[in-house]
Amino acid sequence: MDFELPEELRMMQDTLRRFIDNEVIPIERDAYEGHEMKPEARAKLTKRAQELGFWQIEVPEEYGGMGLGALARIVLWEQTGRTIAFPRRKQSIFGRDVSPILLEPLPFPHAHRLVTVRYEEPKPFQIVGNKLARQCPDKVTGEIVLVDLLDAIVDRAADILERIGMDVDTVSHDIFEPESERNSAHYKAILTSIGRRGDLTSKVRESLVSIGRLLLFLANEAEGMRWSKDTRALLNSMQRDVQSLSDHATYLTNKITFLLDAIVGVVTIEQNNIIKIFSVAAVALLPPTLIASIYGMNFKHMPELDWQYGYPLAIALMIGGAVLPYLFFKWKKWL
Repeated sequence: MDFELPEELRMMQDTLRRFIDNEVIPIERDAYEGHEMKPEARAKLTKRAQELGFWQIEVPEEYGGMGLGALARIVLWEQTGRTIAFPRRKQSIFGRDVSPILLEPLPFPHAHRLVTVRYEEPKPFQIVGNKLARQCPDKVTGEIVLVDLLDAIVDRAADILERIGMDVDTVSHDIFEPESERNSAHYKAILTSIGRRGDLTSKVRESLVSIGRLLLFLANEAEGMRWSKDTRALLNSMQRDVQSLSDHATYLTNKITFLLDAIVGVVTIEQNNIIKIFSVAAVALLPPTLIASIYGMNFKHMPELDWQYGYPLAIALMIGGAVLPYLFFKWKKWL
């Protein structure tokens, strides 16, 4: 069975994707006033949709529309679903929604089927597929597979957060209890590790938010769809798991932020130590420089120039002027 889209639908998909990415998403947050799209935004987007050829998409061709089939409508809904500018189909910019009057239902020959659209093979799908391949119930339905997928996704998020927590503990040990000499490469590796863990934690949090919204919807609709009591209980359990994982992700985010501040503080201390050495050297060399400057003025009447031990005395003064500040800093424990 060939699951590739026809060339015409792929071209339509690419055109819609560019339209959504370049013209809709940049203005989606400013396109609404309350719960209604602003007239000027609607007019602008509607005109642009007409120019691209997406108009009256659900009206059959004999009535002057495009007459898109079920697969083409799914491709369109997939792209428009990536923006918050079209939260409800009745607000579509592609013409009136006449599906309740003119369009046939989606042609699924059997009920209780689960249809997914994906461009990669996520690990939860592999886990559920292997599980069903080993032991598949006699009356498996789309609802059962959906719940298994959601459960696998939640478990996968938990595993990722656990691994992030272990990595964060390792980074914390490297910062506060280093086992090797610190250098610029060491600090760079720590900063890179912190950045990657922070980025991964953010992605897990975003996924948990989406899964949480989906579980809330399913939990509210489960009774009306006559799902079993065990399934509804499992949905409620997964909701609690998602909330716990979200709290743990927040904790990890705060800890990663703390570690980032800590490593920046350590680097700052190291830099201050280097600057302190230069400051001490400058202060220590100031008295010898002053003495050498005085005796380098070459005035005619300078009695010390005629002394037999004038030169050794000047050298001794310069050495003493350098040693005394150093001893003072050591006594004050500034070094």
